[in-house]
Amino acid sequence: MSVVEKLAYLKRKQKMNSEDLAECSGVPIGTLNKILSGATKNPALKNMYAIANTFNVPVRYLIDDSIPVDCDMKAFSEYEGLLNVTKDELELLSKYRRLPEHDRCTFELLLDDFLLRLPQEPVAAAGRKLLCYVPVANGLRGTYGDALELKYLTAAPDPVSSQSDFAVMLTGQSMEPVYGAGTVLGVRRTMAKHNQLGVFLLNREGFIRKLYQRRDIHKLVATNVRLRDIPIREEDELRCLGVVVGALRSFRWV
Repeated sequence: MSVVEKLAYLKRKQKMNSEDLAECSGVPIGTLNKILSGATKNPALKNMYAIANTFNVPVRYLIDDSIPVDCDMKAFSEYEGLLNVTKDELELLSKYRRLPEHDRCTFELLLDDFLLRLPQEPVAAAGRKLLCYVPVANGLRGTYGDALELKYLTAAPDPVSSQSDFAVMLTGQSMEPVYGAGTVLGVRRTMAKHNQLGVFLLNREGFIRKLYQRRDIHKLVATNVRLRDIPIREEDELRCLGVVVGALRSFRWV
């Protein structure tokens, strides 16, 4: 967004007219009007600093057209330097800080989940880079949904990797004899239907099982006949992360 659009936005936001801005910033009204209208293509830096200080925004916000108009607030990161953020982003950060550690982990997992929905790059000849979820702790029946190690792998081009949006490592025996522990499965981001093998979060525990939905019976079914089915009750929180495409046979960790 241009400096003209940003100044118009800031004036509306802080309910200031041009005369108010000229008085508060010390920039002559004639000079200011030329900046506001876009007639002055390269405003003097001292005037931009004066206007930025009046609105309490970084001068970079005004002169950098790549910064969105609503990112008028500033935050400092030790590694990134001065960042432009929106009011909503700061409120989200404040809410995140108030969460207990367990809920922070869950939030971060869900954020990674949403990021995986972004369009994937085309599969290159060298393979496809996928984010892989590796369980590190088990709950009463499944894997703790917030106890996952995140690793990247590059899978060789094949029908499984080309259809996968992310990967998961199988650690239990629920999928034997089809898939054994240690198998890395490619997963496509879509909702599972009846009798489809998927990745699920049930009350914050993770499962790789088939979804059974017929009449009033809803459950997660293991291919290992020695394991009991897990009923899904009406009050349970069930979330499908995706449908299993198949095993990734050739890949390397990166």
